[in-house]
Amino acid sequence: MRYIKTPAAPQSVELSRIILGSTHFGTKIPDDEVFRIIDRFADFGGTAIDTARVYGDWQNTGNAASERVVGQWLKNSGKRNRFTLITKGAHYRLATPFTSRVKPECIIEDIELSLKNLGFPIDLYLLHRDDPTVPVEEIMPVLDRYVKAGDIRAIGASNWTHERIDEANNFAGENGFARFVASEIQWSLAHIDSEALPKMLGVGVKGVNAGECEKYMNSDIPLLAFTSITWGYFSKLLNGQQSLHHEELSTPENLRRAEIVRKWSEKTGASATAISVAYIASHPQINAAACVGASNGEQVADFMAAADLVLPQEFFDEIES
Repeated sequence: MRYIKTPAAPQSVELSRIILGSTHFGTKIPDDEVFRIIDRFADFGGTAIDTARVYGDWQNTGNAASERVVGQWLKNSGKRNRFTLITKGAHYRLATPFTSRVKPECIIEDIELSLKNLGFPIDLYLLHRDDPTVPVEEIMPVLDRYVKAGDIRAIGASNWTHERIDEANNFAGENGFARFVASEIQWSLAHIDSEALPKMLGVGVKGVNAGECEKYMNSDIPLLAFTSITWGYFSKLLNGQQSLHHEELSTPENLRRAEIVRKWSEKTGASATAISVAYIASHPQINAAACVGASNGEQVADFMAAADLVLPQEFFDEIES
């Protein structure tokens, strides 16, 4: 397994290049299967797990099932010190997607609930959504207090533009506050049009477009890519099956990329899923880790085959030509 380190602010956080996602833990995926998935992930050398206040709170009851079950596994396994714990907050309520919760009181509410559900301090805390109308001057001091108190080691942003992250970090640097050290954003081998992205993943979701891509190439902030295997699109397509959002994803560009994936799968013996993950985890120009979910333990072995897979420059040249 290869690893990635965030910049130090005030201390760096180490992440495995493959991060285990947990969206449906404790809801669609029952606790006992969740424990098997995380056990399997740990067996393959994975050390980072990503959850969120909103995961498993589909009925807006305040019961964040994913955080609860992740915290329970960490407690039962005795492996808390081996794992990097990532969670997120300030996501809108699902019943009111156009009502922003990127405000100090909501951030505080979510952090307190996350700490209670997880039962441990948080290694990397990400704001799950952004609201550009809220000044960074109102946001960064709140997060900084939790960092200085030791409840959070480091902070970052999810679904923020690089421009807003720079704005927040400039303010933080000028005032001695903790800076954002990671950006979680949608990025994958399959290209998703920016207009289609919110329809697939929800209001406020941001993806890496061409301009953003160049900024990440020149940034010390690592990119944590979610929906990194795009619902298994390439794997299913090459096996004659259809993934979720198959029609939207089957653009001429993605069909072109599928043939490249087919060729390199035959050449390397790696699965389409492993190649999709390695595209992110071994990208030669962007310092990134892939967030990948699983619904059972068997799927973990497939994507963790990319843990030490480094694709050659020739592959990237073909994909990005």
